[in-house]
Amino acid sequence: MLHAGICNGFEFDAKSGPFFVVDIQDDQLTHWIRTRIPLRRAKINIAVLSQQYCTGYCQLSENVTLPCPQRKIISERFKVCWHCFKLTGFNPAFHILEKSALSTAQLHYNNKPHYVYLAAFGKDLIKVGIACHVRLFQRLTEQGARLATVVDLLPDAYQARKLEETLQSVFVLPDRVTRKSKIKAIITYEKEQTRQYIECLKNEIISKSSIKNTFPYVYDLDDAYTTHNSFVGSSIEWIRLSRQHDTALSGYFYAMIGGFLFLQQPDQTLAAIDIHRYLGNIQVYVRHTN
Repeated sequence: MLHAGICNGFEFDAKSGPFFVVDIQDDQLTHWIRTRIPLRRAKINIAVLSQQYCTGYCQLSENVTLPCPQRKIISERFKVCWHCFKLTGFNPAFHILEKSALSTAQLHYNNKPHYVYLAAFGKDLIKVGIACHVRLFQRLTEQGARLATVVDLLPDAYQARKLEETLQSVFVLPDRVTRKSKIKAIITYEKEQTRQYIECLKNEIISKSSIKNTFPYVYDLDDAYTTHNSFVGSSIEWIRLSRQHDTALSGYFYAMIGGFLFLQQPDQTLAAIDIHRYLGNIQVYVRHTN
């Protein structure tokens, strides 16, 4: 069966793997319908569109994303229209703003328990971050973390952010990792060495603070990305699509790590693309092989 639509996002399931989040028009062509297409065991075709569509908004209270109600075509510099930005009502700089400047939805969201976590992309590439308790798995996988561990669970986003800033300062940890660094880490990733690094860092944090080791586990996220063990030795070509040159890409699903999609070619090489870069600007066609 062939599934098709405008790709406006991606998600992961611990057992079923990656999904495209796509919007299709209803039979009356009056509004978008959002659906999720699993990628494992599928042939995927990607075609760049001549226009950039709004990718929709997030309903913070339900932790779900929804299509743009206005089906807006927007500038390629943006991913969402102003209307959807306001509907989401989330500002990542909440910790430096007055609460009166935040939406009601975000105030409720920020008051929910938040995790402070360590996310490892490679043995020397570990970041600290925070995530609402209902979004931890989503937050880790959308970034493409390979291993992760929870440092602590705090009553709200403000206390979580304060601990995050402390860990950044004391242990010289970044709160973000560049696209270039993630790509390099994917190619050279060694699981056991990375596990040793994140465990040692976690133990150091616990030993030098008053934090209890309530969450001792290191979570391996690879099953959400791929059924293959390694990229070491693989021949990978990174692809950039262009609306000016009507470019397209096809292949069989191999892996998706964060926003990086890998498609196997007939000669067994891998074509790779940063899907996040093209959200709202590509039509995807997914046909499952069995």
